[in-house]
Amino acid sequence: MDTEYALFKITINKFLKLCKQTEGQSTTKGLNLREVGGTFRGFEMKAVFGSGNLITRPGLVFLKDGNQVSKGIYPLVVFVTATKEVLTIKGVSTDNQPPINMRWVIQEGLDAPLCRTKYADERSARSYLRGSYSIESLDEQTILSVKNDIESIIADYRN
Repeated sequence: MDTEYALFKITINKFLKLCKQTEGQSTTKGLNLREVGGTFRGFEMKAVFGSGNLITRPGLVFLKDGNQVSKGIYPLVVFVTATKEVLTIKGVSTDNQPPINMRWVIQEGLDAPLCRTKYADERSARSYLRGSYSIESLDEQTILSVKNDIESIIADYRN
């Protein structure tokens, strides 16, 4: 197992621990988001739980090249509280247009418009679903599948 994968696994586990910690909360008060982070394949990992008020779908974003959650494109792991699932997504900000030269390569049969799936919400208009995984029993294979999805999404990132 390479060192970067080991750190990815630790980060995913810390992220999901924070997700479980927030069940029943309405604010981000008391969360130590700085404990979830690091880099993976040249992207900075950052936990996103909302600004003050807790969002319904916390995320672990992978940022690079000046992209931000509010303006950009980014690989994204989302925790769906209601179904206890993790989604891997080609994220596109909804608040602002991404920089003009940044785009995703969309792969037919692999990437589904998130707004056309059962996971659609008001913030999914321009994002694409790559995979979904139950985390009832978060095992090595599930973490490896999430990592493989993120690596595949990273390969489709264009700047």
